[in-house]
Amino acid sequence: MPPRLKVLVVDDDQLTMEMIGTVLTTEGVHVLGLRDPREADSLIEKQAFDGIFLDLTMPGLNGLELARHIRGSIHNATTPIVVITGRDDLDAMREAFSAGAHFFLSKPLDLAKLRHLVRSTRGTLLREQRRNRLVPMAVEISCRAGRRSCTGITSQISEQGLICRLEDSFRPGELVHVAFRLPPSSLDVETMGVVVRVHDERSTGCKFKELNGPARAAVQKFVASIPEDGPETSSQTKGLLEVGRL
Repeated sequence: MPPRLKVLVVDDDQLTMEMIGTVLTTEGVHVLGLRDPREADSLIEKQAFDGIFLDLTMPGLNGLELARHIRGSIHNATTPIVVITGRDDLDAMREAFSAGAHFFLSKPLDLAKLRHLVRSTRGTLLREQRRNRLVPMAVEISCRAGRRSCTGITSQISEQGLICRLEDSFRPGELVHVAFRLPPSSLDVETMGVVVRVHDERSTGCKFKELNGPARAAVQKFVASIPEDGPETSSQTKGLLEVGRL
């Protein structure tokens, strides 16, 4: 069975949210709809989505602010964003794309255009899903930025980057040199990365910046070797979870 896309829809208008949800569901997409942008802001730090639809004008936290938070998150930094708005001026489009949006839809929604968007971008979303899929990996890691260096333990890795808990903290946007040994091949990986986000003091998300060919291929192979979440966990995954559990 092909992987199913998971999409978050954030719109304080119930009717619009239901319309989008209906179209996506009929296209085989799993949809989570939220009317409170602050709830969505909390959720993007905990779950990865294959696409995010969000309204531009919402109370409490507007769509531009939420889009910027998404771009700064660990799990959804590269997730495609579709902005929905009643504004159709060029300034609104520029602001949306500047905040990190990939697509722009005007209200009232044209359902035929929405279906076309979903179908035409399915391949891109599935590729992004594969690249962003985080799997467990608990190995020692060392990080260095200038004269500062520290060690720690990784918790998850994807083709795009990793999450780790370090003895010291780095600032978001800081360029760091990271080194770790990739199981089960015992390949030593050294690369540059950018700190995307720092959570609860020292839990750090780092996006790979310069991963060479052999290392990239090895990371891709490792991620693909870990089965999707299910009732059973492979012995390899269990071993990774048991070593250096955070």
